Amino acid sequence: MSEINTSNISENQFFHQLVELNKAINKLTIQYEKSQEENEANRKLIKSLTEQLDQANATILDLSAQIKLMAAQKYGRRSEKRKPDKKDDHDQPSGPSAKTPAPGPSARKRPVRSKARKPKESLEDLIKKMNLPVTDELHELSEDQRICSVCGTELTPIGRKLVRHEVRYIPGKLEIIRHYSVSYGCPECKRKSRDPRYLPGEFDIHPVMAKAPESLLFGKWVSPSLMALVITLKALYQLPVNRIRSIFSDLDFYAPSVSALNSWVNECAQTYFKPLFERMKSILVGRPQLCADETTLQVINESHTRRKSKSYLWQYRTVDM
Repeated sequence: MSEINTSNISENQFFHQLVELNKAINKLTIQYEKSQEENEANRKLIKSLTEQLDQANATILDLSAQIKLMAAQKYGRRSEKRKPDKKDDHDQPSGPSAKTPAPGPSARKRPVRSKARKPKESLEDLIKKMNLPVTDELHELSEDQRICSVCGTELTPIGRKLVRHEVRYIPGKLEIIRHYSVSYGCPECKRKSRDPRYLPGEFDIHPVMAKAPESLLFGKWVSPSLMALVITLKALYQLPVNRIRSIFSDLDFYAPSVSALNSWVNECAQTYFKPLFERMKSILVGRPQLCADETTLQVINESHTRRKSKSYLWQYRTVDM
């Protein structure tokens, strides 16, 4: 048997090409397997992202429905009945294969109960609710109209008929009140002090004077009722003092000056409201939690600040107060 000569195989050009081709095939095989792994990872990633996108779309639809319902509940009419949304035409089955589902027990029509209307409030009940004094006003014929057109005899009242009701506004008024303190003395002591039979000074006259109520502000002629009106207009209705003075002038009232009104309000605040303020402050400081609100404003003609400087107003309150 003849032996194959392999001594020249390594020197053969085709052998080297075959070796290089084998290496290239192995390299391509490794790259192919790696690309397959990457493709599998990409498919898993795409599937995960698709699931997340579907979940996000479902969440968006749910939130949109909630927002639509909340907007209808907040801004819609209270008496308006909202109907369920109708499905689109492409969602409805069509053609001969479409079947109408049989109505179940929950789809049966329930009897509609008629809501009884609240009876209209009578005029007498409305007048009682107003809690206002009632005055009757009679409208009579004049003297030249009280003559019978048939016989010329003077007519006499035989009854009356209610025509209507109306609420009348009586404008307010101001009046000046003079406070006098009455002095009291003993007439018997006065008579005896003039009698020479008694010793001088034995029956001295000691007049007793009634004590008048103290004024609201010392040296000021403003009354509690007028001060209450000014504070109500300024604090409750947020009217500036010059507008309050204009209101007094329009009502034909005596209109105090702006400086006088400001002086009254400030002195009342220092005299009567400061103890209340201090008590409220002590209650606030003793609470574990405080809420504050800062408001900027500009005070005109403030002495210690510039004209365009900002002033601050702070408001405090507690959680339960």
